[in-house]
Amino acid sequence: MGRYGARWEGILGSFLEVQLHVPPWKAQRVFQVILGEVQRLEGLFSRHRESELTRLVHQGGGWPSPEMREVLATALALQEATGGAFHPAPRHGGEALRFRGDEVDILAPLDLDGLAKGYIADRAAQAAIQAGARSVLVNLGGDLARLGPGKAEVAVEDPQGPDNAKPSWILLLREGGVATSGLRHKGLHLLDPQRKAPVSPLTAIQATVIAPSALLADGLTKALFLLGKEGFSVLRSFGAGGILFTPDGPVPSPELREEGMLKRYYSRRSFFRRVLGGALALGLVKGQGKAWPQGMELRVRFAYEGGGFRYRAPYVAVYVEDERGNLVRTLGLFLMPGKGERWWNALRRYFTLGSLEAMRTLSGPTRPPGQYTLAWDGLDEWDRTVPQGSYYVCVEYAREHGPYELFRERVEIGDRPFQKTYPLRGELKEVSLDYRRKT
Repeated sequence: MGRYGARWEGILGSFLEVQLHVPPWKAQRVFQVILGEVQRLEGLFSRHRESELTRLVHQGGGWPSPEMREVLATALALQEATGGAFHPAPRHGGEALRFRGDEVDILAPLDLDGLAKGYIADRAAQAAIQAGARSVLVNLGGDLARLGPGKAEVAVEDPQGPDNAKPSWILLLREGGVATSGLRHKGLHLLDPQRKAPVSPLTAIQATVIAPSALLADGLTKALFLLGKEGFSVLRSFGAGGILFTPDGPVPSPELREEGMLKRYYSRRSFFRRVLGGALALGLVKGQGKAWPQGMELRVRFAYEGGGFRYRAPYVAVYVEDERGNLVRTLGLFLMPGKGERWWNALRRYFTLGSLEAMRTLSGPTRPPGQYTLAWDGLDEWDRTVPQGSYYVCVEYAREHGPYELFRERVEIGDRPFQKTYPLRGELKEVSLDYRRKT
């Protein structure tokens, strides 16, 4: 029995990442089964090409497949339980569908994106177990489904921190699903079905739900985001729990603590590195000058574009060098793990500065085109405070069948804040540096 992982880009407009515990001779077959199931179900639920969903909407109803019927029935149950906070046609409101025996009447343009992705993740996990996997974790565009013995620790990101911020909480997922809805990457996109407009005023920034299935987690996150703390009782009725992130801070539901499914993020490795690094930093700073100013940080914001047929997300490394070109701190790595490791050397400069073991520890998944922000708090790779002085900020970019690009700019770290923006001409469109006091 071995552990195997794989990742595909461009699945349902996002990514599919799978981790398996499976006999070695079955691994490849299980991956093929999972991918086939996801693509089959995409043909049922897609709003962006001809599918069973678009045909039902166009015809005003019909005889749904068993899969479609299950998702539509769940949509109705969630709509009723949440008082309409979850709605299968949020731009329309009111009654959206009605069952008549084996048939369904479609009364509004359905938008099942808030359920279908979680359902597809569930079915992909079921297909993996049926094909011989002992346990499986499916991550479909951020919606997680897990089946099998054991458990997975699911890190929940801080919606108000930079993209390289430490997780704020850890959810312990045994069997079931986890989903998150919020403003961080998509802005004001969640609609209030009663107003048929984006939520206003904002009482939440992000909602994360752990539930008996990814299907339920996917739908309940939207409801929790809209209902706020009142939504915890709805979650409880479905055997779910959640964390509501408000402007005043995170609020976990009582069930998560009571059932041992939640813990604060804590890294023993990070603790010892901080203690050791703090002691070493005293000598380092005394020998090299004034220390990094307390309360200051350097934010690195960068944007890249891309897309199209067979587009593969780039590998990106964001890091800091000293004046002699030595690696000081890795701020972020967007890399494909597992089989993608053979191409990590496409990040030519960083690959010579770092180490494979460090890259395995620090790397995160490749990301789609967009804008990202990473923060440097003045610590080096050993969590020691660095001295003031000259450093180079590097954003290295490499994409299969695409360009290699390197942004490398010298900055002076001292007591005075600064802000600089650098327009670029490649797929890497812009880099901004903002040295300021932490907010």
